[in-house]
Amino acid sequence: MEIRKLSDSSERTVARINELLDMLNPEHPLLSHERLETVLASPETTVFVAVSDDGCIAGMLSLLRCRCIFGDKFWIEDVVVDSAYRGHGIGRLLVEAAKDEAASLGGHCIELTSNPSRPAARKLYLSAGFVPYETGVFKFYLHRM
Repeated sequence: MEIRKLSDSSERTVARINELLDMLNPEHPLLSHERLETVLASPETTVFVAVSDDGCIAGMLSLLRCRCIFGDKFWIEDVVVDSAYRGHGIGRLLVEAAKDEAASLGGHCIELTSNPSRPAARKLYLSAGFVPYETGVFKFYLHRM
């Protein structure tokens, strides 16, 4: 298994990422080719993928940089490993790649949220050194997806 930064925005890649995102949240809107190109072109976003020996994207993670007044912090989103590949440490490899990238870019912290209904993901984050942070997350929808 190889962890790499995604640079390919081919239709095949978009289709595979949509399959992964459907595993994460079946209600999520489909990713378009144009949207993936926009994300990959952003200097503030890095998408990591886990690529199996046969070239299949087995998992992914998005790392977002937030330039705040007090310094750069990072946010992890879109963490998903294909159910056929789970239990082999791929999620940990993706998280470690994100931690290394954020550290190399001078970030002071990485934040993420994890739904309590995903105990395996929460266990991964705790074992990777993340600590629960008591806060209330507020969300405002500018428009519905």
